[in-house]
Amino acid sequence: MVGLAQVTLERQVMSSFALHGSGSVYISSTGGQVEYNTGGSGTILTQGFEQPPSVSLLINYLVEYPACGSEAELVIADIMGCASEIDQIVIDGIVYEVGNVFLPAGEYQAEVNTGAGCTTALNFTVDSEQLLPCDIFFPNIVTSNGDGSNDFWEILNIGLPLFSENHVSIYNRWGQLVWQIDNYDNISARWEGFDTDGQLLPGGTYFYEFKASDGLVFD
Repeated sequence: MVGLAQVTLERQVMSSFALHGSGSVYISSTGGQVEYNTGGSGTILTQGFEQPPSVSLLINYLVEYPACGSEAELVIADIMGCASEIDQIVIDGIVYEVGNVFLPAGEYQAEVNTGAGCTTALNFTVDSEQLLPCDIFFPNIVTSNGDGSNDFWEILNIGLPLFSENHVSIYNRWGQLVWQIDNYDNISARWEGFDTDGQLLPGGTYFYEFKASDGLVFD
């Protein structure tokens, strides 16, 4: 008897092969020996043939930097390999929850483990130059000429919770209040060089007072 058969093993498919004659064929592996009856084809064999998990994983990841802050987030987008879910991430001996890995600047080697027992190393860097401080910053120039550069007074990091509720006052060189607003936000509430009556102020030196909701005052 001559025939073709495909033996399918758990996690592995063997190529088709020819059988000559009738009877039994014994296929051995490290897991034991399995009898295969030549009377049929396409039989699925699982006993004794489970392959060990592959230790090779393809990991898609990225390091996400916040608008400001001292740490960046390691994000594992997806993996391809012996399992589809990450069980554990270990960095410098510390176990991190998946999706909650925040790290300061530095070079890291992470050990990524999956539920099926696969392990692989992942090397990545958190760039210190991309970690911007969260301190509020007040530029010292406003040019209301419509050229798209410094057309309004842009306060950096104004959107942080600590500073989002605020009161801003602008004074001229003689200490006279010329403009003020609550909850300055660089968008709908911002100073473009005009006074409270909508008149463009003359060029010169102006002073600001910024009061945050928790009592912090910058001037």
